[in-house]
Amino acid sequence: MRERPPLPKRPARNRAMEATVRLLHGQYCTDTATLERVAAGAPRQSRCPGTCHRRRYRAMSHSIAFGWINHDIGRAPETDRDRVHRLADRLGYHLVWPGEHSVLRVADQARNAGADLVILPAPVHLGPHELDAVLDVCDVETVLPRLSFPRWTSTQDTP
Repeated sequence: MRERPPLPKRPARNRAMEATVRLLHGQYCTDTATLERVAAGAPRQSRCPGTCHRRRYRAMSHSIAFGWINHDIGRAPETDRDRVHRLADRLGYHLVWPGEHSVLRVADQARNAGADLVILPAPVHLGPHELDAVLDVCDVETVLPRLSFPRWTSTQDTP
């Protein structure tokens, strides 16, 4: 009687998800562009390639925040970036930045990143229509002035 061949291993999860989990378990901060590069098969770097977190990422249980800076409006983007990082740290979020050449709207980028929160240096970094679209997806926090905008709740009108 012939032996059965061993069952094949379960198929691996999505490569992008695996890369994200590896990065988070390895405690490395990253941005969206790095996640895409690692998911495409590029080797992981031991330190964050950009000017991301200065400290190592603490725990995988943190929620994700999406940082957004409109470079046409901001006068000091590096200062804005540092302030957004500090606020994300204070609120306990893992901060993710958009890719450099992304043409997607902020709301779509935040949804794709799985963000629970979008952090802005100031309210003027998003226009009213874009803010409305982002509030359909997640909460919005601003650094200066310190404001919080909760996401829209869906309610059904009863006759």
